[in-house]
Amino acid sequence: MIIFDRTPATYQEGWAIIKQLLEKWHQVTLDWNEADHRLIVADLEEKSSASLPPSLRQWIYLNETMIKSGQWLLRDFHDINYRTDIDAVTLMIQGEEDYYWAVKREHLTQPDPPVDGYSIDYQGRVQWDKPVSPTLTEFLITYLLDYHMMFEGTGGYNATVADKAALIEAFTAGLPHTVVIGGYHIFESEHVLAFIQDAFSDRTKADLSVHYSGSPDHLPDCIRNNFRHQGSYYGPAITKKEQV
Repeated sequence: MIIFDRTPATYQEGWAIIKQLLEKWHQVTLDWNEADHRLIVADLEEKSSASLPPSLRQWIYLNETMIKSGQWLLRDFHDINYRTDIDAVTLMIQGEEDYYWAVKREHLTQPDPPVDGYSIDYQGRVQWDKPVSPTLTEFLITYLLDYHMMFEGTGGYNATVADKAALIEAFTAGLPHTVVIGGYHIFESEHVLAFIQDAFSDRTKADLSVHYSGSPDHLPDCIRNNFRHQGSYYGPAITKKEQV
């Protein structure tokens, strides 16, 4: 199954990718009945004095289903609330409990609203930090990719590479299924999911992240060639014999 066969044009297509990511790489199928979550939605709508957009509702349904099934698949913590101090609906709180991702109430009129980040100081005060993503579905897709080390599978690695253009060219040749979402150049085959973005430390370089299932003996050259740059890896390492 190839998940990233095109850039999602609607929130429905974005949510299809999110559910397929969970199904293929976490090996978990999560389905829900919207009617089971009406009270939670109604409570948030009453507190915010606004109707919740469909993409945000899907996020609530996913959270509730993960919690009820005992399958929390995310790195950070559940925290969906309307906060009057920031006039926004929070999506999640960072594991260190010092950062929120949230949707401003003024953006709840959009079907797939943008996501903003809010810092929490040592006294518990919450302050707006920055815009994070133009849509909720894009935020969730890139979030899942960022924490790909939590996927079920053989292994993967993260690396910083000096020549971004050459890296993209090599991966395009080795993994022809490619799309761009939120500045992430995503490459995929049946057993590999990789993405390239501007390096956080130096935008002239590239951050490469790779996840693979199955034997590392059969990885394409673009994956094996760049393992020598890895700053971290999980699962079995690609041995020198396996590297090109």
